[in-house]
Amino acid sequence: MAEVVLSAALIKLVCEKVASKVLKELGALAGIEKEFKRLENTLMMIQDVLEDAEARQVKEKSLKRWLRKLKDVAFDMDDVLDEFMAKAEKLKMEKDMKAKLGNLVSAPKFRYKMADKMKEIMRRLDEIAEEKSKFDLKEGAVKEEVGEREETGSFVKESEVYGRYEDREKLVDFLTNSLSSSSSQAVLDVMPIVGLGGLGKTTLAQLVFNDKRVCQHFRERIWVCVSEKFDGKRLTRSIIESITGEMCNLQDMDSLQRFLREKLTGEMFLLVLDDVWNEDHEKWDKLRALLTGCAATGSKVIVTTRGARVASIMGTVSPHLLTGLSDQDCWVLFEERAFGFGGAMKTPNLVAIGKDIVSKCAGLPLAAKALGSLMRFRRGEREWLAVKDNEVWRLPEHENQILPSLRLSYNLLPSYLKPCFAYCSIFPKNYEVRKETLVQLWMAEGFLIHDYNSFETEGIGNGYVDQLLERSLFQNGNEDIDGVVRQVKMHDLVHDLARSVAGEELRSFYFIAEGNTKYLTQMQEGFDCHDADGRMKEAADNKEKASSPAKLSDILSNLKLLRALHLSHYPLIIEILDSICKMKHLRYLNLSFTNIEVVPTCIGLLHKLQTLSLSYCGWLRMLPDSIGQLSNLSTLDLLGCKGLQSLPSTIGCLKNMRKIDLSCCIPAGIGRFSNLRTIPIFVVGGKTNCSIRELGSLNIEGELYIKNLENVRDPDEAKEANLKEKQGLRSLSLSWDENVYRTPAQSSDDHLHDMVPQADLVDGVLENLQPGVNVNKLVIEGYVGRKFPTSWVMDLSLLSNLVDLTLDSCIRCEVLPPLGQLRHLQTLTVRRLHSIRCIDSGFYGGHAPFPALGELRLFDMPMLEEWSGISEGEEFFPSLTWLQLEGCPNLKSLPSTFPTVTLLLMTNANERVVLSALGGSAFPKVEREIFWGLVRQVTDMEEPAETAYG
Repeated sequence: MAEVVLSAALIKLVCEKVASKVLKELGALAGIEKEFKRLENTLMMIQDVLEDAEARQVKEKSLKRWLRKLKDVAFDMDDVLDEFMAKAEKLKMEKDMKAKLGNLVSAPKFRYKMADKMKEIMRRLDEIAEEKSKFDLKEGAVKEEVGEREETGSFVKESEVYGRYEDREKLVDFLTNSLSSSSSQAVLDVMPIVGLGGLGKTTLAQLVFNDKRVCQHFRERIWVCVSEKFDGKRLTRSIIESITGEMCNLQDMDSLQRFLREKLTGEMFLLVLDDVWNEDHEKWDKLRALLTGCAATGSKVIVTTRGARVASIMGTVSPHLLTGLSDQDCWVLFEERAFGFGGAMKTPNLVAIGKDIVSKCAGLPLAAKALGSLMRFRRGEREWLAVKDNEVWRLPEHENQILPSLRLSYNLLPSYLKPCFAYCSIFPKNYEVRKETLVQLWMAEGFLIHDYNSFETEGIGNGYVDQLLERSLFQNGNEDIDGVVRQVKMHDLVHDLARSVAGEELRSFYFIAEGNTKYLTQMQEGFDCHDADGRMKEAADNKEKASSPAKLSDILSNLKLLRALHLSHYPLIIEILDSICKMKHLRYLNLSFTNIEVVPTCIGLLHKLQTLSLSYCGWLRMLPDSIGQLSNLSTLDLLGCKGLQSLPSTIGCLKNMRKIDLSCCIPAGIGRFSNLRTIPIFVVGGKTNCSIRELGSLNIEGELYIKNLENVRDPDEAKEANLKEKQGLRSLSLSWDENVYRTPAQSSDDHLHDMVPQADLVDGVLENLQPGVNVNKLVIEGYVGRKFPTSWVMDLSLLSNLVDLTLDSCIRCEVLPPLGQLRHLQTLTVRRLHSIRCIDSGFYGGHAPFPALGELRLFDMPMLEEWSGISEGEEFFPSLTWLQLEGCPNLKSLPSTFPTVTLLLMTNANERVVLSALGGSAFPKVEREIFWGLVRQVTDMEEPAETAYG
């Protein structure tokens, strides 16, 4: 299906470019405006029938060849238009743009070149459009859903189900609990069962539906298979037929509703809605209202779905996330099918091979059963080995039940998600890719652009990642150090699905290094290797040969149409830089974590480049002036390039820059980058003497860390940064180097002495750095003022959306702000506030403080002596589960009780405080206590379970 997937995305992209203002202006000046219009009309005509082509190409080889031609010309059209646009954009940056464009298009060489290329493109496209009529393609045709499942029923043979005991018990407990578990105490509780296709959601629901305890608990049990069409009338009729056991002939909705109310009013029932895909909230609300209106308290609904979004729309309790079976349970299912009566003979060799085959199941019961059935009539070891050494997606289609089941998830994807999903087949199995990298790759291929001049493309890409996660086609990878999941991966069988729909046509080359293992995959059309396993194995077995500069240079020289190149961690990058510079179609280039010292001047030849990552290239010393020729560059990542001391002045020419990630040397004049939306770190001053004023004209979104604020000499400069108007800003860190303000006689341990006169400026600077109301994470670090500004830190109505707050190294501040009135604050960290002596009522700020605070950390506060509670009768920290006190040796007492704390950590604490806390009832619900740096007497106490002492 790759031809349709890629062609549709490319044709949409080309249509958007043809309709763009820049190309229209260029076409008008060049006298080929009509050609552009004809091109747009032809493309739109072809685009209208691609959906029908997708449904038919699997069975019609001639149609597949036609689609391949279309894909090739789409790539060429995109390249030609990019070439024209690059020239136009370059001239647009200069003065007298219209005159220069006129001179350009009137130059014979350029005019003839443009005309010749457009003529050839139109000739090929006309042939394709004419050939289209042979296939009788229908505009807007409804696709035939390959692999659409049959309607399910409630019967299950329990003896054939393995590994679902705990899942069943959890659901039975939910169903037979007569009290409503929903937060709203609704009459009707709904629990979704969520998981990948083939994981056994329906089987689990059948098990629970037929459990004796459930049968005895509910007066009515109803099973309805919903599938992809959520039709209220059909579902109401199906519910009635399940209750009565007879065909329902009622036609109008009102009659159906009245009949259902008669049958269910006052009854406690269980309804299973199997295989739900509906994401329309309104449709579910209508059915739920009908059911709630006649349900007795304790009625329950079970929903099985592949989509997290469906679960969030329909569920009233947390969904039951179904995981894969163990290898042992999968083996039992496989063994019954493969070696059962009339099956293959169970020999030690076939058992050993069979267990290797079962590893392909990746925990999916459907896969274990399907592969077991596949092997049942294969008698010889050679036949078994052939299956073991093959990818699931390469198994014979008429014998493969796995991919058709999964393919429905692909078929029902919106058209804009299909190329993004198929593209992910370029990664090796089990590879975790960063969301940001994935979005940049999709951008390079043109899969995300809905408006060629839009600045919101990255946000669209992140939304696509979320949608694939919600549909169970992606899984979350491991957490980063900060606890946030920024990686995604694919289940092995979903990866096979991506390979099956993508085929071998993706024009991408990937070199991915993980430790000492290097994978080399080349997926360009015409690659002389047909077996995917063989290709991967060959690259791994010959990793030294594959990583040699001569070998890789040869490969790169043959990839002239390459659009994305990832060579992160490649050890010999210097030797192949010239080869990279010849790849004129490159959109995405990642050279991060390499030993590159100087980027060659020829980088300026990559006019189509959109993303350039040189992050953590510690040896990198300079960028060439030619970097300014990359007019399409939108993302430049130089994070961690500590050896890079300056940037070329030509970097100011990159007017299309949307994201620039730097550890240092912010370029002077960065405020002129009108398209810039992301700059995670902004360093004030430095070698370029960059002023914080530069931020004023930028509409920064997402995360911003402003470093070296001690270089702000005038509070008015901070005001001109205009932070409070940046509505897209979500995370803000403000940082000063406190050591700059110490007098020469002071050491780093002198916290309270007077500082140099410039320290008095910081009050005004912080006051003028008021964040926007949408900031939910704030860090203030190294602030040396004696008090926080009253204009916004002490007036918390301006920080109403704050969720995470850190006050760090504010060593002269004597009073904490009234943080208790931050209604949404969940995490509070106070560190190195050396002048704080008391935490009192001013900290709480009024009635019912800290309603949402879950984690409170107080670090290195040597002067803190008193911590008072609140008025009697009020809830004290009602949501707090984590309390951490480190380096508060002079704290004499704690508030009387922390009713919800389950984890307590105390380091270098006053012994009497610890004894009082443990001996009394200050922590009635604590489950784990950790104490370090206490005197030996503490260990003689009666120790609660799971308590650690140092």
